[in-house]
Amino acid sequence: APVATPSAAPAGPRKRLLVERTLPGLPDDMAALTLATLRSLLRAPELKMALIMPIVVCVILGGMHLTKLKRVPTESLVGFAVTAVVAFSAFSLAPTMANMFGLDRNGFRALVLLPTRRDVILFAKNLAFLPLMAAVTVALLGLIGFLLRPALSVWLTALVQVPTAFLLFSLACNLSAILMPYRLAPGTLQAKKPKPIVFVGVIATMLVTPVIVAPLAIPPGLQFLFTRMDWLPWLPVNSISAVLIFAAVAALYRVLLPLEGQLLQRREQTILREVTEEVE
Repeated sequence: APVATPSAAPAGPRKRLLVERTLPGLPDDMAALTLATLRSLLRAPELKMALIMPIVVCVILGGMHLTKLKRVPTESLVGFAVTAVVAFSAFSLAPTMANMFGLDRNGFRALVLLPTRRDVILFAKNLAFLPLMAAVTVALLGLIGFLLRPALSVWLTALVQVPTAFLLFSLACNLSAILMPYRLAPGTLQAKKPKPIVFVGVIATMLVTPVIVAPLAIPPGLQFLFTRMDWLPWLPVNSISAVLIFAAVAALYRVLLPLEGQLLQRREQTILREVTEEVE
């Protein structure tokens, strides 16, 4: 008797991959590099741990301090707490962003061969970290909102400070990634036999961090001053100043990013050697 062969099930439409999607308002090459970098970051288990650790630290430290509070902090002091959360979220990703080309490992050869402008590559790399920072910030702000109940003006200030902190840290991390790249050990985010310049870069990053965070402290500082002096109590000084600072930082980012792109163009062969050569 003839053997009946099972009929093949009709194949459904193939699901679009993340790297095949487009981003509104971005050219295809920039969107492709952004999504490819984001896909690579989401696959790294070490980065997931780096995203979870800030939330765990804030839960532990925040719970210890809030249990000792005898009264609810004033709105001006809550503004400082929210700003600290935004800065801490950006700082938690700074070590990874500061070696963004080391994450590519041998894949950095493809970036060297791309005809894309180097400032476009830097912007795409920066943009890939934005959803990760936003996820950590939303989680921490949700914790702060549950515990301290910030006012609407404080929430609006925080929403503006998130991209401000992101752009400030992106400029600093771009420079570090260009000047002090290092090869990562396979399967980890740790340096493989780092050179002394890596330790110098870590110390320099720690010293520069207060300068980067300083603009973020201006809005809650002005709100605290206006509250203490009873100047225009109806005016949301923190939100207005946060918008102005964001505009200034965005203009600074737009001016400095092409200069960092030119620096990347000059040093890309050196970066290629550092992130691809085996260290014995």
